[in-house]
Amino acid sequence: MFKSLFLKFREGLWDYPYTIHSFFRKYSPKSYIVFYIILAIILTFILYQNNFFNLQFLTSSTYSEGIIAQTTLYNPYSGSNMTLENDINQLVFNKLFEVQSNGNIKGVLAQSYKKENKGTKYIIYLKHNILFQNGQKLTASDVIYSFNFEKENFPSSVLSNIEVKKLSKYSIEFVLQQIDVTFFEDIGFNVVPYGANYLEHTSNIIGTGPYIITSVTDSEINFRRFDNYFLGKPHFKYFKIQIFKNENDVLKALKYDEIDGAYVQYINKNKLSSNINVYESQMPYSYTALFFNLNKITDINFRYAMEYSISRNTIVQKYLNNNAVPIYGPISKTSWAYYNSKSMLHFTYNPILAQHYLQTSSTSLSQNNLFVYYDNVPYSIINYLKNTWSNIGINVGFIKKSKDGINKIIKSGKYDAILTNIKGSVDPNNFSLWYSRSYKNISHLSNSNIDRLLLIGINSINRKTRKLAYQLFQQNLISLAPAVFLYSRNFIYLENKDITGLNFNNIAYPHQRYQSVEDWRI
Repeated sequence: MFKSLFLKFREGLWDYPYTIHSFFRKYSPKSYIVFYIILAIILTFILYQNNFFNLQFLTSSTYSEGIIAQTTLYNPYSGSNMTLENDINQLVFNKLFEVQSNGNIKGVLAQSYKKENKGTKYIIYLKHNILFQNGQKLTASDVIYSFNFEKENFPSSVLSNIEVKKLSKYSIEFVLQQIDVTFFEDIGFNVVPYGANYLEHTSNIIGTGPYIITSVTDSEINFRRFDNYFLGKPHFKYFKIQIFKNENDVLKALKYDEIDGAYVQYINKNKLSSNINVYESQMPYSYTALFFNLNKITDINFRYAMEYSISRNTIVQKYLNNNAVPIYGPISKTSWAYYNSKSMLHFTYNPILAQHYLQTSSTSLSQNNLFVYYDNVPYSIINYLKNTWSNIGINVGFIKKSKDGINKIIKSGKYDAILTNIKGSVDPNNFSLWYSRSYKNISHLSNSNIDRLLLIGINSINRKTRKLAYQLFQQNLISLAPAVFLYSRNFIYLENKDITGLNFNNIAYPHQRYQSVEDWRI
């Protein structure tokens, strides 16, 4: 029996063309239908199973992200608000904690913490499984070195009030001179290996982050993944940030799959192709404002005239495509400390009031005011401001500067006003920007009442006390008109629909979009 079956099988194989032909002819058309169904299943399996067909033309090993920015010399210790540098830092380094948009504290390098002495002492316990990108193990010594390095090279009134001490290989004690409710944001420094000095060079930069920086050019920044990243090896072996000059170039690159995603600050949604997802949310902790140098522009009526002559709604709608929200003060409407009442001064667009205050001003209108602006403020907005003030007789000469140029000018004090982007804090604290003795006080505001309210807000642990202090702070600050608050941009990310794993939940700042970059995949 088995021999007979074997012989029939052998003969069928020997004469298989005839055998197949007669089979299909005998059972036609059912045989052909079954054949094509099986063929379709096989082809579908091949096309949709990346594991089966693991070749470069079906999966990519590189994620390319576009960003509109000016080229810059990258330095991880620059203390910059510049988006591009913050992005690079987020990919290469980690912090002890990340403060999320809802105010929650998320441990990154830190496993846990313990608060003592009513908030003047914190003991932080590090995770034990973290490696630097050179294979060296992270310890408390590295964290203490990184903290002291930043404290010494970029002094601030906040960090100068904190002392740090090593308790063990993986535990650190931070001691504050007084309660600081923004402590977790204050210690948001990049952790580097002990002894590293990145002030003088940017080669061989080492962090604990998911990607290792390999090159910085005028047009792109290249990274390769850190296979031993403690939160998991990234799916993309390479990561690339490509620099574009304008929105049209970004959209063109997305349309032709030259990039996989893009972070943009404004976009015309009508120009987007159908293969692009749009993620958009408010980013209330960063804003753009024009800061007067109160040592130069001393006349408050002159400042009031400039305030009332500006239409924030026009800026947002006409020049930012509604990709931002107008603001009128230092604390976001989304904050628990936001204060809005009839008793508070609001500089809404009012050309009649603008003319009134200008006529009562003692400032000479023939004076040519030197206004400096940061290089990623749209030129259309610069023109609008310049023309608006020119129409009421105020001559303004705008000068474009890079981040480094802005910092030098602020230190020199040789400016009448600076238009720039400010990275605020998740906590509604404005201490570093408005406290009289803070080196970040761009406007050179010096007001004892403002100082007192800021100190109450930063040192009190009682929410009601803090809220009252911040309400009075807002009221007093706005009445002094030290700045023209303009707008707060939305967070906008354009993503190819084939990309998965993105998580933009609870991000307070744009660079936090990389919080789960190790999970991004095609």
